[in-house]
Amino acid sequence: MTLRRFASASFAPLALLSLGASLWLFSVVLFVLPARDPAHVPLWTGIASAFAAHAVLSLASIAAHSRVLGAVATAASALALAAGVAGLALALRADAAHFEGYTVVLAAVLLAHGAAGTLRERAVA
Repeated sequence: MTLRRFASASFAPLALLSLGASLWLFSVVLFVLPARDPAHVPLWTGIASAFAAHAVLSLASIAAHSRVLGAVATAASALALAAGVAGLALALRADAAHFEGYTVVLAAVLLAHGAAGTLRERAVA
């Protein structure tokens, strides 16, 4: 199996995983952060929204078979890939006192979904 075929096969499952991550983040924003860290509610709401938007755009590009939607999904995936790499680098450089394992998982999901979307769309276009 080539890398592009693997990316195409994993694109929809990774989009669903990103959608699940966004739902989890929204639940944290609604039920955990207001009491424990209200200052970060806007930040995590934005991150959850970006995860959800990328997931929905990815799934729509699969269903629609549109070149325009595919190009937009490719651009969004490239941004997600870059954000995932940056997030992973930041999470792994955190000192032991500030290390948060969930940020590594979220960044890895973003990186994988972004990479699959970038490679998949190039293979389809």
